[in-house]
Amino acid sequence: MTNEKQKLTDRGIQILRICACLAVFFCHFGQRLKLNRFSDNLYGFSQLGRYGVELFFVVSGYLVCFSLLNGKTIAQFYKKRVIRILPLYYFSILVFFITESFVFRDVPKDDMHLGWLRYIFCLNGIVPSEGYFWSNIGITWTIPVFLMFYILAPFFIRIMKSTSSSAIVLAISLGVSLLIQTTFQGWFSSLTYMPCFLVGILVYQAKKDNRMFVTLFGLQLLVFVTKFCEWNGYISKAINGSELFVVSAIFATVIIASNEVSIKNEKAIKVLDYLDEHSYTLYLVHGITFCAIIDKFDVNTFGNTRSFLLFRLAVSIIGTAVLTVVVHKYVEKPIQNKLTKILLKQ
Repeated sequence: MTNEKQKLTDRGIQILRICACLAVFFCHFGQRLKLNRFSDNLYGFSQLGRYGVELFFVVSGYLVCFSLLNGKTIAQFYKKRVIRILPLYYFSILVFFITESFVFRDVPKDDMHLGWLRYIFCLNGIVPSEGYFWSNIGITWTIPVFLMFYILAPFFIRIMKSTSSSAIVLAISLGVSLLIQTTFQGWFSSLTYMPCFLVGILVYQAKKDNRMFVTLFGLQLLVFVTKFCEWNGYISKAINGSELFVVSAIFATVIIASNEVSIKNEKAIKVLDYLDEHSYTLYLVHGITFCAIIDKFDVNTFGNTRSFLLFRLAVSIIGTAVLTVVVHKYVEKPIQNKLTKILLKQ
């Protein structure tokens, strides 16, 4: 793959990553503004943003191959992932620990008696909880999933060396995902979503082997088989395995198409770079503004529905934007720079 080709792909991936982040934001934005009160169609459209998470997973699998197959050692890969993910994640958890424990004082009992250890050790991606508080506070359920992906990534890269081997591993992963959903509901969410991550690896290998058409056909065939099992009662409709594959197959096609994206306008490139740099920050910070601020106030606080909606609108857009820039500049980047000097000796 030439350097020019690599650059084109990177721009396309940048756009996909930004779109995934904004899609997730729009999904939660629609929920907080209760858009279903105004338009069912608009609300339904906003909820399509939940698939931004799957897009993140697929893109992550694709990008992992660039990291591990183009000169970066496993140790360097792990260190960079730690530097990139954990500082902002723990900052978010610290914010919720302070606000929930000392400001609002409404920390519920954890039936598993793990409490905040769930978030300190990222156990909320392994051990389920019926309540929102101990499973997805601040919309952080995806972080343990990402960490598990990255921990297992070197293993998958080693056994998924070609399109054929990647397809076999992906099919096995789908079976494991369906088994977990039927037998261990709520447990091991990382393995539930692992097929999305492996689709990204498969796309990379297919592009490398020039087997794009066959790969997309195979993905659609897996979708059909899964749907067939659902239609005939072999798996429950409540299981989202087929939905995951439909979405992943679509995103696989989008990633392939992104290879042709070329941007020459310098201002557009600067905007893309800026948005991409802040995308992960926005992803976690909007969880703080939505869950630690908006969700703590109801309509009675403002006296009428209009004031209530204006408050939510302002916090959602202006509050999230400002907090994203501030946290990225004064919290995330300084910690990342310090960790880079310590762990990577740079």
